[in-house]
Amino acid sequence: MKKAFFISSVLFFLYLIFSCSANSKSNDALEYIKRGNAFKNRDIHMAIAEYSKAVETDSKSGIAYYTRATTYEEIGDYKSAIADYAKAIEINPKNPLGYYKRCNLYEKMGDLNNAIYCYTKLLELNPKDVLAYFKRGALYEILRKYEYAAADYTKAIELSPRYPQAYLFRGMSYGNNGEYDKALEDFNKVIELDTRIYEAYVNRAELYAAKGDYDRAFADYNQAIICCVKRQTICSNLTNLYSFRGSLYEEKGYYDKAIADYSKSIDINQKDDEMYQKRAQLYLKTGDDDNALADLNRVIEISPKKYVSAYTYLANLYKKKGNINKSIANYIEAARLGDKDSQKYLDDKGYKWNVVSSESSSDTIIFLGNSIARGGDWSMLFPDKKITTEHLKMSEQNIENQLALLVNNAKNNEQLRPKKIFIMAGTQMLRTGVETRVFTNEYRKGLNILASNLNGTKIYVQSVLPVILKDPIENTIVNRKIIEANKVLEIMVTKLNNANIQYVDIYKGFVEPEGEHLKTEYVLEDGIHLNKSGYDLWKSLIKDYVYN
Repeated sequence: MKKAFFISSVLFFLYLIFSCSANSKSNDALEYIKRGNAFKNRDIHMAIAEYSKAVETDSKSGIAYYTRATTYEEIGDYKSAIADYAKAIEINPKNPLGYYKRCNLYEKMGDLNNAIYCYTKLLELNPKDVLAYFKRGALYEILRKYEYAAADYTKAIELSPRYPQAYLFRGMSYGNNGEYDKALEDFNKVIELDTRIYEAYVNRAELYAAKGDYDRAFADYNQAIICCVKRQTICSNLTNLYSFRGSLYEEKGYYDKAIADYSKSIDINQKDDEMYQKRAQLYLKTGDDDNALADLNRVIEISPKKYVSAYTYLANLYKKKGNINKSIANYIEAARLGDKDSQKYLDDKGYKWNVVSSESSSDTIIFLGNSIARGGDWSMLFPDKKITTEHLKMSEQNIENQLALLVNNAKNNEQLRPKKIFIMAGTQMLRTGVETRVFTNEYRKGLNILASNLNGTKIYVQSVLPVILKDPIENTIVNRKIIEANKVLEIMVTKLNNANIQYVDIYKGFVEPEGEHLKTEYVLEDGIHLNKSGYDLWKSLIKDYVYN
C-alpha cells in the first residue's frame, strides 16, 4: 500500500508540473501511465506501449511524454528519449526537469555542442541555476575552451561562493590556459573550504614544483596521498600520485624515496612497464644491479618492443657480471630495434645481429594496442601459442611511424610476418576530447597500412573497452564516445570488405546490464586497466579467434 501511494504521489506531482489543465483526456492518459508503471519491472516494452497509448490519448500530456522518455532512456534508446523530452518541454517550457534530462542524454551520446546548447536554454529559463553553469563549464573544459569554462565556473561561484568544486575546476581551467597565479588562488580556496579534496593538493603541488618551491610541492603531494588513501574506494589516482611524487623526489636526487614511491605504484598496478623502467634506472644509479636486472626483465616481459634502453641496460649488466651470452643476446635485440650503438658494437665484434633464427615465426600472434592490451600476460593466457605484444598509441599523425618497424620487419623477412594481429587501442585518445571522427580516421589509416603490407595476416579489430572514471561527467561522456567509436569501427570494417579484417565485439562482455559502464569486478583502481579477472574474461571472448 505504501508503494502504491508513493507512485501515485509521484504521478500527481509530475502531472502538476507537466500539464496545463485537467480534463477527461488527461485522466485517461494517467490511467495508461499507471498501467505502464505496473508493467515496468516485468516487461519494459509493454510499459512503453502503455505510455504510448497515453500520448495518443492526450497529445498535450507532458507527463506522458516525460514518463515514456525516462523509459526509453532506461533501455538505451537515447534518440527517442530526447525527442520525448523535447515534447515535454514544448508543452511546459518552464519546467527544468525535461531540460536537465535532455542535457544529460546529449552528454551520454558525446554530443557536447548540443549539450552546451541545452544548458544554455536551461540558463535562459533560470539564470541562477548553479549546477547548469557548472556542468556547461565542464563541457567547455573538455572541449578545451578554457576561457568559456572559467567564465561559467565564475558564475557558479558568484551564485554559490562556498562551492569548492567550482573553484577546483576553475583553477584547472586557469592552469590549462597558462594563468597560473589565478589557478593557485583557486586551489588555495578549495583547500580553505574543504581540506579533504585531494585533487586541489595535486594541482597546487604541480604549480609549486613549476615555481621551484619543492618543499611546498612535497607537502602537498603528501597531503594528497593521505586524502586519497582515506577515500580509497573512490580514489582512482593513487598510482599516479605515487608516481608524481616519486618523479619529484628523483628530480631532487632523493633516490631512495623515489624508489619507495615507484614501488608503491607498482604494488597497485603490477603491469605498469613505465614504473619498472623508472625504478630500474634508479637502481642502476644507486648500484643495485640485481634489482635493476629484475626490473628490466620485467619491463621486457610486459612490453618487448617498447623500451630499447631496457635491452642495452641488460646487455651492459650481463657483461658486467661476466655472462657474455646473455649480454650479446640483449645487444642483438637492441640492434634489431634500431639502436645504432648496439649495431656498431656487434658489427665491431663480428656478430650478425640482422639474421633471424631459423625457427619459423609464421605462427606468431601479435597483440597490438594500448597499455590495456599490453597489460595482459597473453603468453600465459595462451601458453600453446607464440604471442608477442606491440605498442600502439592512437594519436594524430603518428600511426605510420608506430607501425613502421612491424611492417618493415615483416616485408623484409617472411619469418617475421605474423599470422594474426589483435588490435585494441584508442581509450586514451577518446578521453582527451578528440572527436570520434578523428579517432576512426586514424584507425582506418592504421588498418590500411597493415592490410596493404601484410598480405595473408588475419587482423582482428577489437572494440574499445569501457572505463569507470572518477569524474561522473567525464565518465559519461567518454563511455558514450567509446560506444559511438565502436559502432563506427564495426561499420568501417564491414565497408573495407576485406576477408582478412574482422571486427570482434569484446565490449559487451565487460559492461553492466544497462550496457554502458565497465563492470567493477574486472578493473583496477584507476578505472581503466584490467585485473586478472578482466583478462581471463577477455581470453574467453577471443579464444575462438585465437585458435581457429
